[in-house]
Amino acid sequence: MFFYLYDKITLDKKLEGALMHVEHRLIDLGINGRVERMAVFKNMRELIEDAIKREAHTVVAVGNDATFSKALSAVAPFPAVSLGFIPMFPDTVFGKLLGIPVGPEACDVLSKRLLQQVDLGRLGKTFFITSAEVAAHPSVSVECDGLYSISALKPDTSIRIDSVGPVLTQGLGRLARVDDGKLEVVLTPATSKRMFGRKAGETPSVFPVTHVKITAGESLAVSVDGEVVGKTPCEIEVLPKAVRLIVGKERLLR
Repeated sequence: MFFYLYDKITLDKKLEGALMHVEHRLIDLGINGRVERMAVFKNMRELIEDAIKREAHTVVAVGNDATFSKALSAVAPFPAVSLGFIPMFPDTVFGKLLGIPVGPEACDVLSKRLLQQVDLGRLGKTFFITSAEVAAHPSVSVECDGLYSISALKPDTSIRIDSVGPVLTQGLGRLARVDDGKLEVVLTPATSKRMFGRKAGETPSVFPVTHVKITAGESLAVSVDGEVVGKTPCEIEVLPKAVRLIVGKERLLR
């Protein structure tokens, strides 16, 4: 069974026509299924878990990047379930990563069911394909695979734990592989050095890992995609090939 989860953002009257075209196209392709629309008092994770209990084999998030990110974290504990995406807004980052066009054209990608298994990062109950970041502080230390520890030499150095990378907060720049069973600890120092009148960033240091423990002299916020989801001390690990995503041929994920 296909389960389509419409986010609250799709209630915008400007999307009524596009949603109608989506629903008609799903019927034409024979992949229509149960539909649930988010509301103020509905919890996305609970709706998805209930659908999976009712034997949904494919969950499709309908909305924007935030919709897909939350659906991903809810689907991740169920490796037999596939996750698809119908972007309803142009220039969605996950749409580009997955090679899925906007609106009704996304339905054709779903119908082909081209699947890619990808690694995820896990911080507590939050699963992510993008990046986790700890607030900059000179006391931050990252223990890598229980073998060595790294820390920032400059107090304003940013420390990230990347799966594919910080695509929602910093754009589609350098993308890490999502099928190698590794995360990356990325340290990027700020700099006041100028080049041609502009500040020039320093080259980040990258450390491949499978598990990290982050500590600091005080409790610091740890965020995923700009949303605080934990505090130090905390642990982050990779889950190799943890989720099956429906992708298109033009995907950027590798």
